[in-house]
Amino acid sequence: PGGCVPEGWKGEPASPESTGGIPPGSGNRFIPPPLDLVEGQFVCDVEHLIDVKFETPDELLEKKMCESRCRDNPDCHFFWHGSQHEANTCRLYSGCDNLVREFGISGFLTALPRGMMCQIANPEACWSSSMRRDFLTRLEPETCASHVCSGNKRRVPNAGRVPCAYPYQAGQTCSDATCCRPGQGQGLAETRADAGGAA
Repeated sequence: PGGCVPEGWKGEPASPESTGGIPPGSGNRFIPPPLDLVEGQFVCDVEHLIDVKFETPDELLEKKMCESRCRDNPDCHFFWHGSQHEANTCRLYSGCDNLVREFGISGFLTALPRGMMCQIANPEACWSSSMRRDFLTRLEPETCASHVCSGNKRRVPNAGRVPCAYPYQAGQTCSDATCCRPGQGQGLAETRADAGGAA
């Protein structure tokens, strides 16, 4: 049930909702439209905040405009649009490891997919048969040994022993903030040492 369903497939194991969500002619490889994740007082954590823009008397700020701002920023993967201090507000986020409740606001937190994806055969059956089991039993954290630092940064010492992402925290990924420090890049010897190999 968790596999990509071929375009034009009829019947089991694919659900009608899955086959109906495939854009015609895509071969079931497409970039999904923005997806509203939650409505109300929830936003992403401030660590991933990129930018905040408020509506002004001279410039309206509708949800579509907030989406466009996110699309124009290659680091933006989530955006929040809603009312803050009685003014329309747009927030852009690079990630969303945790949901944070913020009183005094009301709006929609939306994910903006950027990569090619596929419609799986039966999301509900996939969750009940395999993903729930994996979610409940796969407790080992990912370590910084698997993270590639950006620019001239290098991984922290003993990166293979530094946890940076946990399977029970949906959407969490290892980041430069946790795994990297200023330096001259990652050397081969250091890579082996970080991974717990030979010194």
